[in-house]
Amino acid sequence: LNELVNLVILSQKAQQEYFHKLKMVDEHLRFQRMALLARLYLDKMASEIKISEHELQKAYQARYALIQNYEYKVSHIVVKTKSQAQSLIVKLRQGSKFSTLAKKYSIGPSSDFGGELAWFNKDNISKPFIKSVKKLNVGYYNFNPVKTKYGCHVIMLEENRIIKPPKYSIIRESLLKTLKAEKIEAK
Repeated sequence: LNELVNLVILSQKAQQEYFHKLKMVDEHLRFQRMALLARLYLDKMASEIKISEHELQKAYQARYALIQNYEYKVSHIVVKTKSQAQSLIVKLRQGSKFSTLAKKYSIGPSSDFGGELAWFNKDNISKPFIKSVKKLNVGYYNFNPVKTKYGCHVIMLEENRIIKPPKYSIIRESLLKTLKAEKIEAK
């Protein structure tokens, strides 16, 4: 209520100073009117689209339940050149400890933590990096350095786990809106 009162008082003061006569006010109001009309029309279209429970369940299965997504926990050593990365791989093969090499040689911010990164999935890491990670078994590192915009990486897979899909009941309404939007876009 306080916010509404302030809004009314401020708009009255703006009108007293003839702000309502500015050209940009008319342009902005025209744009807001168009946006409101478009939103109302889209809402009307969405309300006319019927999505059956069967369609929703099928979409849920296809998008969430049947797809196994993984999260990964890795350590990495990032250096500037491929030859530097290859020499680190040689040191690892000779028995050097991964975390010790990461602390000593890595130019990445995770070097302070022995190269350890937070859990991530395929959607929040670069494609070359995730491609290499997916090939690794837990406890093993890559034998071919991975080039990204940050440098060349030696990666060791610490753990992986399956991401549980969200419960249908939790995402049902969001999925319904998504399906309706897709049908509207297809028209």
